[in-house]
Amino acid sequence: MEHGRLGRRVRRRRWPLVVIGGSAGTATWSGWVGLGSLTGFGLVHPLPGIWDGLVINTAITLPIGVEAYAVYALAVATEPCPLPARSRRYAWVSAAAALAVGMAGQITYHLLAAAGVTEAPWWVVTAVSCLPVAVLGAASLLWHFAATSGDATTSTSSDEPGSSVGSSRPSSSASSLGSSRRDRRADDETLRALVAQARAERPGAGEPTVRRLLAEAGLAASAARLRAALAAPTEDAPAQSKSAEPKVPSVRS
Repeated sequence: MEHGRLGRRVRRRRWPLVVIGGSAGTATWSGWVGLGSLTGFGLVHPLPGIWDGLVINTAITLPIGVEAYAVYALAVATEPCPLPARSRRYAWVSAAAALAVGMAGQITYHLLAAAGVTEAPWWVVTAVSCLPVAVLGAASLLWHFAATSGDATTSTSSDEPGSSVGSSRPSSSASSLGSSRRDRRADDETLRALVAQARAERPGAGEPTVRRLLAEAGLAASAARLRAALAAPTEDAPAQSKSAEPKVPSVRS
């Protein structure tokens, strides 16, 4: 199955993205830089006393931050590797928000430029000034979400059917903590049924016998859940204890 999937994978050319991105990037770059010049962004000396000749126009931080973050968030949202639902949802929402902010910035600049405005209103200055900080926070949060997705996937796979039978490390991922109550109850019922089956085959059966039955059924369970199922009383326990009592022969006087 995996080989067939890889065989059908098509290698896409990147040059259309370069052409489209270059065209869109030129337009958005000029719009953001123009809006920055209307809202107080301009030439600064970032290293006074250290490198006095270094001059940077801070207006370039707007297109780099907003548009680059939109591309990054879209890349995380469409990542083919498994991701927690929270991470993928945040990537989609933040990518859409970044694109919406980019469109709003372009509209604002062209409206102001067409009206011959040389200084943007205070509310435009306020919104544009907050963008670098907002993008920094959103990018940091998305990076942490994407970085922890590998650990969550690894820990989730340890309790999935078909995983290693000898695995005794309980899953600590966000997806396992967020699993539904119905799924946990079904797992407990399966464990109790297997424990009852093991004790029916051999009274006093312990963890090795139950793990053998789990392996035959293609299932897996953590050591903590298995011990809890073994410690819980089963329906057949009274009957087994009653049948296990030795018969004392009656003594005739």
